Amino acid sequence: MGIKMKKCICIAGITFAMGLGLLGCRGENGGSGLNKVNPDDYILLGEYKGVEIQADTAGVTDENVEDMIQRELRAESKERIEITDRPIERGDIVNITFTGAMNGEPIEGGSSAAGGYDLEVGYTSFAGFPISAGEELMGREAGETFDLSLTFPESYIMKPEYAGKDVVFTITINSIKKPVLPEFNDQFVQSISDKYKTTEEYRQGIKANLQASKDDSIRNEILVGAWNTVVDNCTVNSLPEELVKSNYEKMYESVALYAAGSNVDTKEYIENYLQKTEEEFQKEAEEFARQNTIESLIVASISEKENLKLTDEEMKEAVSSYTKQLGYQSEDEFKENTNMESFHEYILTNKVKNFIADNAKVIQHKN
Repeated sequence: MGIKMKKCICIAGITFAMGLGLLGCRGENGGSGLNKVNPDDYILLGEYKGVEIQADTAGVTDENVEDMIQRELRAESKERIEITDRPIERGDIVNITFTGAMNGEPIEGGSSAAGGYDLEVGYTSFAGFPISAGEELMGREAGETFDLSLTFPESYIMKPEYAGKDVVFTITINSIKKPVLPEFNDQFVQSISDKYKTTEEYRQGIKANLQASKDDSIRNEILVGAWNTVVDNCTVNSLPEELVKSNYEKMYESVALYAAGSNVDTKEYIENYLQKTEEEFQKEAEEFARQNTIESLIVASISEKENLKLTDEEMKEAVSSYTKQLGYQSEDEFKENTNMESFHEYILTNKVKNFIADNAKVIQHKN
């Protein structure tokens, strides 16, 4: 794993742990101090019930199920036939060599290793590179060399400095092979599964699993989209600077704890693990503190207006759940290592966000 990837993981881990209250033991620093202010003195809520949000709510199709079956068959294929008399088709395994260049200069990590790279057309893509499952190779033949112009996604995390930039890959097609797939029958199903005995059972199982995964994705899409809309609808008149300062200090304290866990000082952690200068990190920490304060005020205001309080049972369930998720031996150990006031705020925030999502007007994405 490269250091750039570590940066993304570190930042995500820091903010997640801050939200849970895991970076300050019980009795240290307290919560955010939110209970000492009236949120309506600082913000004016906009529309928050019934906000419209687009989401892909379409169900799993037979085509989705068949695609998963084909992937399983391909994974179990033991034989490949070399193709020399036709161009590349979907499903072929194509061995390629490639080099990537940006503004005429080779890019780091942008070349294939010795022996080339096997690409399953329509099923796999360049590892870490934004090529769409090899469809660009279809219709071409072995021995061809060509240039492929692409743009790195804005959210490209493997090399953040490449995000949004154009790149040209020079690709040579070394060989084309077609996998020989096993027959999809009851015997095949029983050979790969202890749960299913027939092809029909297997299809239904795949469909149920795909639908469960999609339901989770849809819910997350609604949660994030609805909450972002509520934040956008809010008018911020001013912010309680003591809360902003508290959130800012927590961010720095969090990084210091992560640095100590990595046996480096804070400055070295920021520069080598987060890949930022201290000035850059300070600016981001300030922005994070202000944004976190705004969202905390929104949560406090909505929870008061809608009487959304956490019951003892809800807190008990949350403690039990996170004790298991985070690998603590007991709930007492979790509580000893968690700022429970901050944890309460975190769970209340989730409750408010779920309330917003439950009351949102969901519109199917237009394809």
